[in-house]
Amino acid sequence: MYPVLLFRSSTDFHVSVSHDVPSEIAREVGVEVRRVLHHITGVWSVTVERSPDRGRWRVELRGPTGRHSWTFLGGCETLPAVIGQKLCAFIRVASVQHQTRARATASQVLALTP
Repeated sequence: MYPVLLFRSSTDFHVSVSHDVPSEIAREVGVEVRRVLHHITGVWSVTVERSPDRGRWRVELRGPTGRHSWTFLGGCETLPAVIGQKLCAFIRVASVQHQTRARATASQVLALTP
């Protein structure tokens, strides 16, 4: 049996972490990003870099839905946990918004059906 739709695998991630972050923490960031996004299809990239503001980090998520970015204050040892939390929250909110739009569309279609 052949699949009807071919989706890119969830391994199509590129994680880029600032070079001044210790390699073990950079590896943990990559593991955390893949853990959070493992069920998402498409090509995604996550970039982590120091913000021009002292002590802040900038995280950028790029994918089929556009570009989303966050900044936060913290040491580099907090990167894996905070990035995981930010991505989880983003996916949760995006899912709820999508479900809300889908329900509204379904209600409109049902209202037009005789």
